[in-house]
Amino acid sequence: MTTDTTLSLALIIALIGAIATVYNFFQSYKKSVQADDGKMDELKNEINSLKEVVMKSTVKQDVSCEQLTQIQVDIKTIANRQNETDKELAIVKRDVNTCFTRYDDIHDRVKMLESKVD
Repeated sequence: MTTDTTLSLALIIALIGAIATVYNFFQSYKKSVQADDGKMDELKNEINSLKEVVMKSTVKQDVSCEQLTQIQVDIKTIANRQNETDKELAIVKRDVNTCFTRYDDIHDRVKMLESKVD
């Protein structure tokens, strides 16, 4: 073997090593990209499931708000009815007191008339 042959042989071996290195690099890059794609798909699925959960909770929150609004309306209605009932009760109490006062007056007159008749 001469120096030219040794140099050519070393060059060929270096080229084969470089080609093998480049091939391995691209193969590992390809696997890495595929793994990243798999991770991206998993993340997309997780994001979609989180979106669904958020949508469901938003719907539940909307329903709760509607129910709360209805409860507030019901409470206001009940408060108005109670105020009306309180007013009516005050009127009835006043009328009952008036009736007792008139009864007492009439009762006193009857006693007075009875005492005059005797």
